[in-house]
Amino acid sequence: MLCETTLCDGDMTQEVADVGQLGALVQSLDRAASEYASRPAVAGRDVNLTFAQVSEVAEALARTLKQSGVKPNEPVLVRASNNAADFAAFFGVWRARGVVVPLHRLSPPDAVAQVQRKARARVEVDIEDVVASPEKWVRPATAASNNEVSPERPILEGAAFVIFTSGSTGVPKGVVLSHAAFRGKLGANQSVLRFSQLDRTLLVLNDTFSFGIWVGLLTLLSGGLLIIEKRFDANRFVETLVADEISCVGVVPTMGRLLFATLDDERLHEGKRALQKAGRLRRMLIGGETLGAELSRKLRDLIEPAPLYDIYGLTETSTSDFFLLPADYAVHPDSIGRAAPGVQFRIADDRGREIRSGEVGELLIRSPYLMSGYLHDPALTEAAFYDKWFRTGDLASVSPDGFVSLAGRIKEVIVRGGVKVTPGEIEQAAGAYPGVVSAVAVGVEDAVFGQRIHVLLVPSPRALIEINDVVDFVERRLDKFKWPDAYYASSELPTGRTGKLDRGTLREIILSGALKPVGIGRRGASGNPKG
Repeated sequence: MLCETTLCDGDMTQEVADVGQLGALVQSLDRAASEYASRPAVAGRDVNLTFAQVSEVAEALARTLKQSGVKPNEPVLVRASNNAADFAAFFGVWRARGVVVPLHRLSPPDAVAQVQRKARARVEVDIEDVVASPEKWVRPATAASNNEVSPERPILEGAAFVIFTSGSTGVPKGVVLSHAAFRGKLGANQSVLRFSQLDRTLLVLNDTFSFGIWVGLLTLLSGGLLIIEKRFDANRFVETLVADEISCVGVVPTMGRLLFATLDDERLHEGKRALQKAGRLRRMLIGGETLGAELSRKLRDLIEPAPLYDIYGLTETSTSDFFLLPADYAVHPDSIGRAAPGVQFRIADDRGREIRSGEVGELLIRSPYLMSGYLHDPALTEAAFYDKWFRTGDLASVSPDGFVSLAGRIKEVIVRGGVKVTPGEIEQAAGAYPGVVSAVAVGVEDAVFGQRIHVLLVPSPRALIEINDVVDFVERRLDKFKWPDAYYASSELPTGRTGKLDRGTLREIILSGALKPVGIGRRGASGNPKG
């Protein structure tokens, strides 16, 4: 028996249901399809679907998959790229008792091959044309033989997803999430965010990644309308929020930076007035990477009086492990907030032992929503845990009242002259300079000091920044051993395919010489502090 949290018009109730291995997600869709049958569920540029139509497409796909020989707990590649039928495809695979492996329609062959080496899927689904015969939605998976038998894998029993994320070695990791874990996380998120059938959610997040998936599912399972855009467009974003009467939207910080880098002050002011006049936006959700104080302030000002929810989480934990709630922002603006419902955490030393409040250590998480493991990688799975605590790889500290602040990634700690420096400290100092939208610090290899500290600044396009003033501003806020050696400027931060910051790319650009410094720290050419 599984205790399942049921969504109903934003109210949380508890019911006990014997969901077996099929999973609570399918039962939740069935309830939504029955209760809201004729209501619009998904609106896309390609097609609109009611709740009943989403259910019908899912059922037709499930029948076809079963006829194709898909077995329980078998992985199925699902091509997705923010099409209206993508979520119906997810539900169809679950109804056939398969496991969804989201894969972007535009993924290059090499990326698909990397996924397939671990997924070993025999079948893939692509519902680009929702009116086509269901047989056309299903085909043999790329790089897999028709006659290949998918091996039984205990880790996939009861699994809802295998979501591939970037690995530190460049090889994708297949994160296995069970129906119970992911559905439980949806219920926990709902207890905080209170989605309802009145919601009109704009999805500009990619629906092959965890953040976009749970925002879309939570909208649908609450009876709301999911309005899907193929991609984020900074020029149209605010107008879309107003024109489509959007009540909820999820974004990553990079989208916010693009917005403020693209729109001038006049358009931003007009957009703010239009949002306030429409009065429909109830909340903006942001996560996926560090927000930064300046960007946080600007976004909150733009959408006021609508609140901004800053969310921290990982795919391995079913996301959304910490919420910085709007009411807590004024007191703890630089934190990721407090632990989400059902989540326990500790700040630990390098042996997993809890350390004192205020000290920096690794953030560990324990909850009912953790991954089942990495597909075909037991060694990596074992290394990801201390006992039953998941190792986030993030350095953090906790305040006496339970608010957690990040200090960088363990593998991104800069070791300059034998002294360890966390990038987060430097980024907070540089990002606080007026006119700087965002900042990112990296360690770059150096023959003398091992690494030197390099900082990339993203200024507002309308800001006039004197780099010497920035250097003075930053160095007044940091100990001398943390002073950056070199400063760079760019209109945007380097990002990967998920839209998140990619420090490795920045390091490579600096080493290649393609990016030239705009300023040098007071250490000078010797690398030693002056003055």
